[in-house]
Amino acid sequence: MLVGAGVSWVEEPPALLERGGWVGASVGVALLALDVLLPVPSSVVMVVLGKLYGFAPGAALALVGSVASAALAWGLGRRGERWLARAMGAESRAAADAWLARHGAFALALTRPVPILAETFALLAGARGMPLGRVLLAATLGILPAALLYAWAGSAGRSTVEEVLLFGLTLLVAGVLWFVGRRSSAPSSAGSKSGGPYP
Repeated sequence: MLVGAGVSWVEEPPALLERGGWVGASVGVALLALDVLLPVPSSVVMVVLGKLYGFAPGAALALVGSVASAALAWGLGRRGERWLARAMGAESRAAADAWLARHGAFALALTRPVPILAETFALLAGARGMPLGRVLLAATLGILPAALLYAWAGSAGRSTVEEVLLFGLTLLVAGVLWFVGRRSSAPSSAGSKSGGPYP
């Protein structure tokens, strides 16, 4: 998902994506959806979608593809341990699982723009049996700011440096949301254990 991982895509997108129309849109959405399985530079794909289709359509396509990735990861997590073992070690899984158990859908929304963590938490959500509807809502809210920022960068012809700054801004927004969510959940954390696994 790193912006710098595939900067050349912005200047010379893959042929099928560059064709535009339904073909290019489908390829862009598919690449984003497969981010859970392949090393796709998803932030770069979002920039390219903004460049090829304009701000609003590019952002919409980026949103659909990223939410589809969350749904695919959720489905793989439901299928069992093999995908979880492939994605993370036991220690990392224990830490992420504890955080997901405490923060629920908020953890999914917060980590959606963050490389690796986005796929990890969606996989865990599936393994823990979190309802798909809640996963999709959290993924949508979590990736929306990034989809808008990257599509705008592509449509406005921003430079690589500006794209990196946008990525940093996306992470900053995630950090602020984490801080606000942590403060708001702290007073009720003791009582949340009896209210179900997902806040």
